[in-house]
Amino acid sequence: MVDHVQSRIDEARALLEKGKLVSARFAIKKILRKQPDNVAARIIQADVFLRSGEQRESLAAVNRILRSIEAGSLDNELQLKLTEICLGNGLFIEAEALLDEAESREPEHPAVERLRQRIVDGRGEKPHLASALETLQRGIQCHQSGRLAEATDWYQKTLELQPENTDALNNLGGVLQAQGKLDEAVAYYRKAISIKPESAEAHYNHGNGLKEQGDLDNAVASYQKAISIKPEFAEAHHNLG
Repeated sequence: MVDHVQSRIDEARALLEKGKLVSARFAIKKILRKQPDNVAARIIQADVFLRSGEQRESLAAVNRILRSIEAGSLDNELQLKLTEICLGNGLFIEAEALLDEAESREPEHPAVERLRQRIVDGRGEKPHLASALETLQRGIQCHQSGRLAEATDWYQKTLELQPENTDALNNLGGVLQAQGKLDEAVAYYRKAISIKPESAEAHYNHGNGLKEQGDLDNAVASYQKAISIKPEFAEAHHNLG
């Protein structure tokens, strides 16, 4: 049974590395239905989300993994992959702790120097970007725990640092929509679309805002646009009926 699961995980990882994100996502879902606590599968899932531009989902997956593991419980390859995903999500503190532990076990591993440099680059040579990533992640964490006022503050701080950060624009729109401020929410979604017109999530969120405003024709058009960019977008298909 263990060998069979490991074979499925290896297949999903191979699909991911080939850029076949939809197939990798489907393969991981099948594994997690049977083994929801499989950390290797969760790490691949977080990576799929990250590469698909679904940062909120990736961050949630990473936080779940970090809560579930104990120090020294991962083999070094998984630990280094999780380090890389944390960096992709702007979690520099968590990434550094994971890398320190991996380096202590295998200091000559070829990935250690590369990942260490990424941390230095993120914090040193690109402090502006690092700060924006960190404030965005704090906003997402507050958002996911229902602390909307705090989330709003963090997203606004992100936009002060990076006015064209589409994740912050989308997420701030989501907070405003949850608070019933539909006109403001839709305006933020439209700004995100103007900056990144290929973002399926921005079009989907725009559709949700328009639908709640009662503008059903334009909501349908937004869902259709989201699906044209991301054909496997299940939520957009569902909202179309």
